[in-house]
Amino acid sequence: LGPPHARLIHINWRHMKLTLAARLLLLLPLSAGAQTSSVTIYGKVDQGFGKAIGSSTREIFDAGGVRTSRIGFRGVEDLGGGYSSGFILEHRLAADTGMSTSPTVFWQGESDVYLTTPYGRVTLGRQFTPSFSLVQNVIDPWNGETVAALRAVAMQGPQTTRIGGTLGPPAPARVRFASMLRYDYNSSFGLNVAAAIAQASTNGGPDRPYSLAASYTFGSWLFAAAYENAADVQDKLWNLGIRYALGTTGTLRAGYSFGQTGVRANGQSSDVRAWLVATTFVVGVGNIRTGYATSVIRDPSNADAGGDDAVAKKLSLGYEYFLSKRTKLYADVAHDRRAVRERTGFDMGIQHNF
Repeated sequence: LGPPHARLIHINWRHMKLTLAARLLLLLPLSAGAQTSSVTIYGKVDQGFGKAIGSSTREIFDAGGVRTSRIGFRGVEDLGGGYSSGFILEHRLAADTGMSTSPTVFWQGESDVYLTTPYGRVTLGRQFTPSFSLVQNVIDPWNGETVAALRAVAMQGPQTTRIGGTLGPPAPARVRFASMLRYDYNSSFGLNVAAAIAQASTNGGPDRPYSLAASYTFGSWLFAAAYENAADVQDKLWNLGIRYALGTTGTLRAGYSFGQTGVRANGQSSDVRAWLVATTFVVGVGNIRTGYATSVIRDPSNADAGGDDAVAKKLSLGYEYFLSKRTKLYADVAHDRRAVRERTGFDMGIQHNF
């Protein structure tokens, strides 16, 4: 056994080795877990100078659309076997003032949790409708940003202006539903389908809103269709869209929507018809974007206007220059005609994505 001090050193050395090994074993599961889950901070800051359509003043404002600057948190955890879970929390703000875009909804962009399986994804919470994410936002080359955006005119059944000058009925489509259950399936051969249903009371009721959409990509072609029944009485809208990629030269787009909106005192609803055509051409490290959209809301009871309740037409032209993958400069001009009113807006600014 040797001298006592030798035995003591030997025992202490064995104890140190066992303690170190135990600590390493305890750390292994924690390291493995850290590699299978992650949380990402993302967002967009957009600031420009211009004149919004309908405004009489030129000013610095959040030109990316309806105050599109945002900050979000996205998390995902790999559960193994083709399963994963995650969440999205996204806040919208006005970059020129720092104020929230909504006084009542902090996570205005999205607030949802999802489970992905080999058979599709199930999402619960406040999120985009299938009609919006698969068709409406895809056909608009501006994706709803800047004064030149077209999707609100042609793809969402817009709130337009009567020939007499007052506002027409509200739009029959929504960008998001709250308290929504959504299912998505993306196939390996280019077919994407989505279906969603939401609670009536948290979306303005009285109807329980739902949305169905599908898109198919074949080579340079994209075909998309959607149907949405919003929470308002008899509000419903069909969307059809097509997109063709001209290789590295640019993209051609066309969209058409039709449906009904608004039940009047006489029990009749208004018919909605709208369409758009748009192009994107690559010029160096930038894009030239052009588009035209028009919509008509026809009220059968409006005899004085020949049945045409509200009309909107919009012509847009823009250029975006990419300083990097995350940062771009842009300039746009748009002419908007609502019934007898004609208005022009423009903007120029910088957008950074992170």
